[in-house]
Amino acid sequence: MHRNSKQQKSDQTALRYATGVLIFIVTIFMLPGCNSAKFNKDAVARVGDVFLLTSEIKGLVPPGASATDSLQITRNYINTWIRKQTILQHAKKNLPADLLEFNKKLEDYKNSLIIYTYQKELIRQQLDTVVNEEEIITYYENNRTNFELKENILRLDYIIIQKDSAEKKLIHKLLLSDSITDRQQLEEWCKQKQAEYYLDEEEWIFFNDLIKYIPVTTYNQEQFLANNTYIELNDSVNYYYLRIKDYKIKESLSPLDFEKENIRMILQNKRKSMLLEKMEKELFDQALKSNKIELY
Repeated sequence: MHRNSKQQKSDQTALRYATGVLIFIVTIFMLPGCNSAKFNKDAVARVGDVFLLTSEIKGLVPPGASATDSLQITRNYINTWIRKQTILQHAKKNLPADLLEFNKKLEDYKNSLIIYTYQKELIRQQLDTVVNEEEIITYYENNRTNFELKENILRLDYIIIQKDSAEKKLIHKLLLSDSITDRQQLEEWCKQKQAEYYLDEEEWIFFNDLIKYIPVTTYNQEQFLANNTYIELNDSVNYYYLRIKDYKIKESLSPLDFEKENIRMILQNKRKSMLLEKMEKELFDQALKSNKIELY
């Protein structure tokens, strides 16, 4: 429901009145004695020699706020400002001068931010982020010792269904089949029944991630992987089907397809470093040639 113009004018008048009253009250209480050295007619509050001016609280109250809300918002802002100023002035008074020297720190930060922003824009415009398959394979083959597995990984399919499901035999049959048609039927069944499933046999996952979803209990992961290719488990709620397609144990060579994205990022970062080094060298050489650099 839209408010009419009379109501809007009434709210605006109430807002101005409430703000005016608040400013008057705060000024009276925050400027005791109102002596000329400490009085500022545009002030809402004062802490020491620092004033909060009426111009600084303009726009603080959102349009349409009631007089009561306006008063509360303004009061909260002023109280927060007073507390911060009180702490700030106390800190300035009690900290040694060397800890208050922020000019150099601020200048260093600003310069670092300018350089970072320029480098980021240079990378965005000039960096070739496309890493082809041949580059990934070459890097992998030349750096095999860098790709040692820290955890056991495996490739598998799994299905989780409710324990009272009447189609356990069908799931068993479809999951053990290598037929593309059976696999499609299995995936469609999972979608229709809203079962939880994982049927991406090309992807590697960590064994420790698997046991977050499947109640596999083992004290020796390597032995478990070596002795099991198909497992059925259950608990009080669900039935779990797992078919392990492949596995690699920790401290062995990590497979290439498990490391592809990692290698892609490594190569992109190398290109990034080379681009920035090239830029720095070119700028330095140009500055030397134009006599912009002198050592004393």
